[in-house]
Amino acid sequence: TNRYLMFVLSVSSAIFAIAWIIGWGISHPLRELTSTSIAMSKGDLASRVQIRDRGDEIGQLALAFNMMAGSIQSSHEELVKLSTIDGLTSLYNHREFQKRLEEEVNRAYRYGSTLSLLMMDIDNFKKFNDTYGHQAGDTVLKAIGTIILQEIRKSDFAARYGGEEISIILPETASAEAFAFSDRLREIIHNLPITILEKEVVYIVASTDEADRVF
Repeated sequence: TNRYLMFVLSVSSAIFAIAWIIGWGISHPLRELTSTSIAMSKGDLASRVQIRDRGDEIGQLALAFNMMAGSIQSSHEELVKLSTIDGLTSLYNHREFQKRLEEEVNRAYRYGSTLSLLMMDIDNFKKFNDTYGHQAGDTVLKAIGTIILQEIRKSDFAARYGGEEISIILPETASAEAFAFSDRLREIIHNLPITILEKEVVYIVASTDEADRVF
């Protein structure tokens, strides 16, 4: 009787252990899926389910979830880009400029730092468009946007203010440095050959105004 009782207890313990392992193997990935879904719903679009090396339905579900999460993140990043970047020049747009300028002014006030703002305008751009057409004007704006992105620092912020006007925020930059950068940028743009209408090469002159202030 005692042997039989011990046998029953052993079998019951083994069944309980197996059931616990199976249950944990199911509940743990489900909790992982749930917590990752909650994180994504709160804005953490980089969250992914950390379930690997499973060839069952749960593993396939985790793989499908991560693929869906990656697609959502990519779509969100593209929407953010479309809402903040000027499609022609690849510079930031006017709305994003206003937002960033306010942030930089507040930061300069807080830390007592120097902030410079550079405003650039392409000379006689209306006449250029009337002569060569707006498609050629777009080519010029795109080329200048590319040059500006190459020349500014990572801490700088360049935006298309409107039409042919471009603004560049220069944090931690005093007037002497801003004027030097402005002169160098004008010279680069002036010496830049731009091919328009697939055949004619033109050179552009840009005017700049600088404003700086120690907050």
